[in-house]
Amino acid sequence: MQDPYEEVETSKLAQELRGAMADNEALPTTQHAVHLCLQDHSLPYSQSMVSFVWLCKCVPAIVNAAWGTMVLISLPTGGQSTIRSKAGKLDVVGLPVMPKVLAVIFIQVPLVSLELSLAMVGMKFLMYCNALGKLLVKAMSLSYIETVSAVVFVGLSSKAFQLEVNKSFLAHEFKRLWIFRLESWLSGLIKILSVAAVVLWYCRIRHGSLQDFRLACFEYKYQFVFPNCGHCGLDFFGFKLVN
Repeated sequence: MQDPYEEVETSKLAQELRGAMADNEALPTTQHAVHLCLQDHSLPYSQSMVSFVWLCKCVPAIVNAAWGTMVLISLPTGGQSTIRSKAGKLDVVGLPVMPKVLAVIFIQVPLVSLELSLAMVGMKFLMYCNALGKLLVKAMSLSYIETVSAVVFVGLSSKAFQLEVNKSFLAHEFKRLWIFRLESWLSGLIKILSVAAVVLWYCRIRHGSLQDFRLACFEYKYQFVFPNCGHCGLDFFGFKLVN
């Protein structure tokens, strides 16, 4: 699905379609712009909306991985691990230097990289979907892929080890700045603005020419294709709804 859009300049194809609409003269169906347009059944802004939901799902895993890295780095170092038992939980409050360095390099950094990569690759899969049905199916498939690491851990580790891991936590006390006293609403606001900014950049700037082509394609089909297709779409109070 990705290749047909990347092998040509979609901005040039959009110009061809808009030129035909301005002249009110349909292009031959054999022309590449029309051929690619007829294969695309996406709705305007649907990729942006689903990408926003996908990033919202990825944000907790990314934040937890980044926060876990920060806590691990901040743990006091000593000659041996310091574990504090509290209310059935095991709080790791100190680690020797070498285990801490190894955990950061081989666990936390790969984990953060993996979560970020999964988010970006998922957005790319969603961006190149050329139909709403495929878009929704891929979104659900990506949600399953995000759980693979947990499924593998549960499937291959012993029950006793799972219970020990589930009740173990990295614990460290940070000095809170005054701005973090507003975290009840500030955290949500930062996340909303960050996700919206990433989606806007990726869908409307990074892939702006592709989205512009899809919009031109949508308009072209409403002008030349759908009026001649009696069985296409749905008539709704005088409007023809079709993609």
